[in-house]
Amino acid sequence: MSAINRAYTLAKNEGKLQSYLKTCRDTKKPILEVVGNFIIVENKILVLFKKARQYYELVGGKIDHGETIEQAAIREAKEEIGCDVTIEKYHGYSDFKAGDDIIRGHHVRASIVSGEPVINETEVFDHLKWIEINELNAYPHSQNIDLFFTSKIYKGVHPTK
Repeated sequence: MSAINRAYTLAKNEGKLQSYLKTCRDTKKPILEVVGNFIIVENKILVLFKKARQYYELVGGKIDHGETIEQAAIREAKEEIGCDVTIEKYHGYSDFKAGDDIIRGHHVRASIVSGEPVINETEVFDHLKWIEINELNAYPHSQNIDLFFTSKIYKGVHPTK
């Protein structure tokens, strides 16, 4: 078991998961597991502008059946921006709703080890951008980015509201 999966297993036992799972059982809605790569260089975060939602989101996506969080994070980076990444740390997860979907968004800190970021999925994303963390609130962005920076998960500088 990788360090990321061990950290997730520990995080699941914190208690908040049980009440959330009860809500999911009550609504008969499956939890969609996703992973977001927090690629931060010199206090700038790499984000992609999603055409359909008209906001910035993290490099990442759905965790496929049988895939680990780490495998999904690495695969999604290669698919979306054409870069090889290494996962530095698992920072936990946030549960949230996006439309009718119940999402468990896993947060990983990643570093680019090879390649220059470009948009590979041009039908999904318009452009990528490195945004100063303290300027993030000036841009429309996904809920899981806020959840990460405003939670106790992230111990660094976060955007002010």
